[in-house]
Amino acid sequence: MASGEHDLDTHLQMRPDDRALTATLRVGPKIPAESVSVSIFTMFLESQGVNARAIDRVAVESLTAEVLASPGVEHSAVVCRGQEPRNGVSQLLEWAPQIARGIELINRRSDALAAESTKSKVSAPESQEPVNFYKQSSFIIVQAGEQVATLTPPDPGEDGEDIFGKSIPAHKSPEITDLDPDTLSLVDESRVIALARGRLIFSGAERCVQRTLSIDEDVGFETGNINFPGPVEIGGGVRDRFVVRARGAVTVRKLVEAATIESQRDIVLERGAAGRETGMLRAERMVSSGYLEAVRVWCGQDCLVRHEITNCRVITRGMVRIPTGTIRGGLVCAAKGIETAVSGSPQDVRTELVVGMLDDLELLIRQSRSRSDETQSMLNEMFERQAMYKLSNGTGKLTPQQVKDQMKMDFDIAETHRWMSELDAASARLEENLRAAISPVMKTSQCIYAGVLLWLPGYRATFRNDLKGESLIRINRLNQAVIEYRGEVHPLSKFATVEPDQRVYQLPAASESDNDNAATAA
Repeated sequence: MASGEHDLDTHLQMRPDDRALTATLRVGPKIPAESVSVSIFTMFLESQGVNARAIDRVAVESLTAEVLASPGVEHSAVVCRGQEPRNGVSQLLEWAPQIARGIELINRRSDALAAESTKSKVSAPESQEPVNFYKQSSFIIVQAGEQVATLTPPDPGEDGEDIFGKSIPAHKSPEITDLDPDTLSLVDESRVIALARGRLIFSGAERCVQRTLSIDEDVGFETGNINFPGPVEIGGGVRDRFVVRARGAVTVRKLVEAATIESQRDIVLERGAAGRETGMLRAERMVSSGYLEAVRVWCGQDCLVRHEITNCRVITRGMVRIPTGTIRGGLVCAAKGIETAVSGSPQDVRTELVVGMLDDLELLIRQSRSRSDETQSMLNEMFERQAMYKLSNGTGKLTPQQVKDQMKMDFDIAETHRWMSELDAASARLEENLRAAISPVMKTSQCIYAGVLLWLPGYRATFRNDLKGESLIRINRLNQAVIEYRGEVHPLSKFATVEPDQRVYQLPAASESDNDNAATAA
């Protein structure tokens, strides 16, 4: 150490900042002139442990010149500078092309709707196609496994160094926190993959995929048509001409107007539907509603209604149940029967009820039976030709050609027999399936009004007068239409005009005896 260096401690003082990224050198007013030099100041800083790379030579030279120019006063300057670490920048999310296009369409749709609502005359650029508020949805639907976005590569940053030569670690790119880990997955640190099918939430505090589409308002111009791969819950209603299709159940809290709703599961209308003869409901399972008016309905299971079915066309593979309500006007067809309080009306509104019918299965049976009849006719013709051939050849010895012809006839007859047997067996299996799938029953708790038309397997019944009170109409094991009324079983013809009718396929009568044969005898 040079002579007098210890004395420098009374005249020089180094003050690093809290992070040791910079340091200020303070020079006291009484420092001897011979101690004021760049080399001495540098030597002092190094004695304090400062890394030589951190000493700002220019700043030291400037401070030295100031002290020499103005002796007798205190001086200070920042003369040491470390390296600030550069932290990794946040990764940027970039939507996949199909998602970006969808967002663009949604934004344009929103602008067009706002312009329409304010009667603005602002027109879209000629390069843009016009907005269809029905077909262009306000939602983006994604499938499980679909890539919806990419992330820019993570940035490791660059480590810094303080004035003493100690490394200052940099922070890497912060992790993405607004991606829902249950529905979106980051693969290979760059690709964002949907884990579920549903609605993509692409803005706000959290980006995710909604498995259930929840809409607070009506389905209308604000939403557009809906085609969703899961359940749909609608807090409002569904406006005229709009369409809702879903793989899951569809629930609507308010009125469904002249709209179309299709579900691969259930349709639940908490209020009801007023379809004005153009609305349609189609559910692969159940339909449940407060009321149905002038709407077409098809469901694979039961149709449950609380109040009334008015002027509708309802077809179900299950049962139509409206135990405390009314079926008034229109057509109601139920494979497993109808339960209602009132059928028809005092105003003689034409009301058609069909029980025990499955159109598609009945069509197969009719085609099979028709083909069987055709085959039997062919077989009869073959027998006639064979008989005539034998008669024409007499009783003499047959020629080789005659033997060959006879063998061909025998083979054709045997093959036709086999074909007809297979047709009969197939028809029998179809009929057993139909028997298991239907229940030709109509149960009424209050009244069937005059004029109501009822079809059962093999029959059409027209009620001549009002029938008040509880009744149960069915087909017995002898394929006769009977009614249980006031504790007794009667032929239905006692209360209605009953005519043979093949609108509903009539299965062969069961072989078992029926315990009410006497009551239903012709």
